[in-house]
Order: sequence, then C-alpha cells, then structure tokens
Amino acid sequence: VLAVIALMLFVTTPLWKREKQQSAEEKEEEQEKLSVFQMIKNPSVRTTWFAIFATNGIECAAATYLSTYLVAAKGVSEKWGALAATLYFAGLALGRFLSGLISKKIKTWTRIFAGTVIVAVAIAAMFIPAVPVIIGAMFLIGFGNGSIYPNLIHLTPHNFEKKHSGSIMSTEIAVAYMGVMAAPAVMGLIMIWTGVKIFPVYMLFLLVLMIVSLLRMTRLLKKDGKFDKDV
Repeated sequence: VLAVIALMLFVTTPLWKREKQQSAEEKEEEQEKLSVFQMIKNPSVRTTWFAIFATNGIECAAATYLSTYLVAAKGVSEKWGALAATLYFAGLALGRFLSGLISKKIKTWTRIFAGTVIVAVAIAAMFIPAVPVIIGAMFLIGFGNGSIYPNLIHLTPHNFEKKHSGSIMSTEIAVAYMGVMAAPAVMGLIMIWTGVKIFPVYMLFLLVLMIVSLLRMTRLLKKDGKFDKDV
C-alpha cells in the first residue's frame, strides 16, 4: 500500500507546482516572520495552541491507554482489547480520509465542530458500563478527532495574516507534538495514584480543554473580524 501511495505521489508531482509565479510583493509578504514572544502576545494564537494541544493529547492518550483501560479496568480479554485498539486506529484513519473527501462540500469549521460533537458523545459513552458501548466509543473518538488537528492547521492562513502563517504554523506543529508527548506521560503519572480507571475522566478533561479553547478561539477571531465560516 505504501508503495502504491509513493507511486501516486511521484506521478502527481507536477500538480504540486504552482500554476503561476507570485509577485515579488507577495513573496516578500510571505517571508515576514514572528518571534515566539510576538505570538505569545496574541490571544488568538495562544488559544489555538491550547486547542491543538488538547486534540493531539486526546489522540495520543487514547492510542496509548485504551487497550489497557479495557483489559485492566473492565476485565475484557487481551483479544478484545486489541480489537478496540484496531477499531480506534481505523476510526482515526477513516475520519481523516473522509474529511479530505468532503472538504469541497462541507466547510472547515463545520467539520471541526462536527468532529468535536462526535468526540464528546464518544467520551460520554465511555462512562456507560457496557463494554461493547465503550469499544464503539473508541472507534468514534478516533473518527471524530481524526480530522480536527489537520483542519485547524488548514485554517491558519485564514485565521491570521498570510504573511505570518508560516511562523504560526510552525509553532502549532510544535505544540501538537507537545500534546503527543505530554498527555500520555501525565496520564501515566496520574495512574500511579489512581490506576487506569481514571482514563475516561482524563479524556473528559482534555475534551473540555479542547471545547473551551475552540469556543474562545472563534470568539476572538470574530472580534478581530477574521472568522470566516465559509472557508
């Protein structure tokens, strides 16, 4: 499969070339850089960081601990725990794939909010004792959350000035990896005192952080006149 994908990318390389040359002014505009301190002073940028941190934290915490939670806290067999992990990653891949397919028909912000609702329903379902419901919730967490981070990155040139989007996007990617690194580690530390049974509560905390950040992000963008629901 990877070989086929590599071949497709090689064959379609000409499509990535720009159809027209940008003017010198446009190139100069795109090259303007911001320091980290300048970006920290921007509340919209800070809030975007929190949203990206949370969505990547959800993704990696689920990938790391969902099987352990089912086996250690719910008493399911290792086989069913592995199946749940498979379903989670299948949902993650499917969510990202479908988000790309429907990108021309459904707006970016709509996809982000729809994914957030799916994740919220799925995490709420994790508090239901029935194991099949929890396993289904694992799939939905991956499916709903899979498209949020790529879409937030896609919005960067629209949410901020295009000439600054390169600098801001670089920090967004850095924050994403901070979420990937920190979320499972923090969960591991908490488990020392509580055990893995705290996993749904931890996921709920990350979800609340993401929702609050997204709502504040949209409010700040609207205040600055940069929120474009039609992107």
